[in-house]
Amino acid sequence: MSDYLTVVRAVYSGLSQREVAKTHQVSRNTVALLLREAKSLGWLTLEDLNHADNASLSAALGKERNVSRDETFRMPDYEYVHTELAKPHVTLNLLWEEYVESCRQSGDRFYMETQFRRYYHKFARVHKATIRLEHKPALSMEVDWAGTKIAYFDAENGKMSEASLYVAVLPCSQLI
Repeated sequence: MSDYLTVVRAVYSGLSQREVAKTHQVSRNTVALLLREAKSLGWLTLEDLNHADNASLSAALGKERNVSRDETFRMPDYEYVHTELAKPHVTLNLLWEEYVESCRQSGDRFYMETQFRRYYHKFARVHKATIRLEHKPALSMEVDWAGTKIAYFDAENGKMSEASLYVAVLPCSQLI
C-alpha cells in the first residue's frame, strides 16, 4: 500500500477505521498508525490534508521505523550462564536478573525472561554433551548425598540438628 493519504482521508470523511481497513485491505492497526502520524504532523481536518502530500507521511513513518530497527538487544553470555548453572543454588531466573541489571547499568536493551530462556535452551541443546547408558537389572545401584544438609528437631537432645539426605536409585527400574 503506497497511498497513505487516501486511508487518512477516508477516516476523516466519516468512515469508521474498521470500514476503511476492510475497503483498503489493510489492518486496523495500520489505519490507527496512519491516523496517529497524521495527527502528529498537524493534519487534523480534511482541509489540512488538501495541503499535505503522501511523501511527508511516508517519511514520518519511515523515520519512526528506522529508530526502532537501529536499537538492538544485547545478547547474554551463555557460556557464562552455562557454567554458573552448574553451581548450587543458581537458577536461570537469578542469572536473568543479573543480565537485566548489567544491561540497565550500561543502557542496553535486554531480553525478557522467556526470550532469555529460549535462547539459553537453544544454546544448551548444541553445547551439552549427553550419553545414554544401558543398565542391566540387579547389577548396580547408584548412590549419592542429595543437596545441602537438612535441619530436624532431635527429641532426645531437645535441640535442632543437621543431617545429610542419602539417596539410592536402581537405574534399570528407576526405583528410588
